[in-house]
Amino acid sequence: MIKLILLDDHKIILDGVSTLIASYPGIRIIGIFQNPNDALKFIDKNQTDLVITDLDMPELKSEALSQITEREETVIKIII
Repeated sequence: MIKLILLDDHKIILDGVSTLIASYPGIRIIGIFQNPNDALKFIDKNQTDLVITDLDMPELKSEALSQITEREETVIKIII
């Protein structure tokens, strides 16, 4: 089971993508976030395999992407 987080500052995009992904077996959406800081806090406490994110977000800096991928416990892939 792939544990997925969605991250975008537009709720309509999150709603649409989550609806599409929900129909795929083997993928479980464990978090949906509009703020990168909230996503980082969640990732710190929850095992995550994949993050799908919008790159053009006011709060999303390259440091945040590095923080997501540099978790010691697990390898997290990012799709932008």
